[in-house]
Amino acid sequence: KAAKKAFKSSSDEPSFLIVCDKLLTGFDSPNEHVMYLDKPLREHGLLQAIARTNRTHSFKRDDGSVVSKPHGRIVDYIGVTQNLEDALASYRAEDVQNAMRDLDVLRRDLRQTHAGFIRQKRLMGLMGMDERIAANTVERMVAAGQEDDWFELQRLGRHFVKTYADLSPDAAILDFTADMKWAALFLRVAQQAITKDESLDHLSYSGKIREMLAEHVRATGLSTTVRLRNITDPEFKDDFDTAEKSEEELQEAFVRKAAELKRVTRELVDKNPAQYGRFSERVLEIIRRFEEGQIASAEGLKDFEDLTGGINAEQGAHDELGMSERAFAILRIMEQHATDAEHAALQPAAMAVDAVYADAQRAQPLWFSMDGLRKTLRQTVRRIVVEHDLPEAKAIRDAVEDYAVHAYAAHH
Repeated sequence: KAAKKAFKSSSDEPSFLIVCDKLLTGFDSPNEHVMYLDKPLREHGLLQAIARTNRTHSFKRDDGSVVSKPHGRIVDYIGVTQNLEDALASYRAEDVQNAMRDLDVLRRDLRQTHAGFIRQKRLMGLMGMDERIAANTVERMVAAGQEDDWFELQRLGRHFVKTYADLSPDAAILDFTADMKWAALFLRVAQQAITKDESLDHLSYSGKIREMLAEHVRATGLSTTVRLRNITDPEFKDDFDTAEKSEEELQEAFVRKAAELKRVTRELVDKNPAQYGRFSERVLEIIRRFEEGQIASAEGLKDFEDLTGGINAEQGAHDELGMSERAFAILRIMEQHATDAEHAALQPAAMAVDAVYADAQRAQPLWFSMDGLRKTLRQTVRRIVVEHDLPEAKAIRDAVEDYAVHAYAAHH
């Protein structure tokens, strides 16, 4: 009992539990990351093992970093493919086939994200440069008005690093390791140069990627000091206190808040553009007005403070309506497409769609990789939208699915 209890915590020991016909039922341990199979499992037992290992989980370390588990891994020593097909016999044949293409999908994703990143890197003339020279080059490009190119390179680079981490430790990553290290460190150094932040925020990477970068950072002599603060950090609001600050201190606070809120809003927009797009646009508008001399530092900080309050209110708005966060996010998507619809119709429609994808996630964690099941879910969502007399049914259905693939899936 003591070993099972300790395993559920984030402590280091024990890291492994070896069991025989135990813990597949009644054992709730979301931090379980890998299951090594050396005995046959069939039907319900096999599905339960996969679903249990695939549960998402995250916890905060003492250094402030958040360790996230977006999916689990099954290491199969005996071959369970046929058993899984039997367990999924009630699904369409193409669904079962897609459910078993995990590594193929991840390898394809890695090739695609790598190609996209390299293409943008080449277009920006950064090929052949080391991380520091490339970062300085991009800093000058941003200063010259090519900020969109930097944002695109940053987006593609993040996706490349993430797909690399998702596929690791598969041998297919070896051909991409050098480019991954370059991309991961370059993104940190470029962010440091462009935002004038004195940190290298490795905490946003997975533990495996951070460990790989640690030696590389030491070898290049780059510093790792304090990271940009997140909106949830207690000290985030300190810059909004403008009393007794000199103009130089106010300008420094404005630049820091601009960098922090640009990062925060970009991350939120990645999750749901319909819900958070206006906040990202507002950040850029405040920065533009400051750069053009229309507002002073203190006024810009006040605008940023109001914006922060708006983001916090948006993140808590679902509670006031008695909705889950995911249902509220769907509500925002519907509002964007059904601008004239009655709110009384949107809320129950959003909650019904949320229930559809939540049920799919519980019943089949790999739903997002099953073409037939995804088609069925799209048809169900469209029917709900039509039943609630909402316009743009197809557009709502497609936008909701784009959101659901991330929000309701323990990926791969």
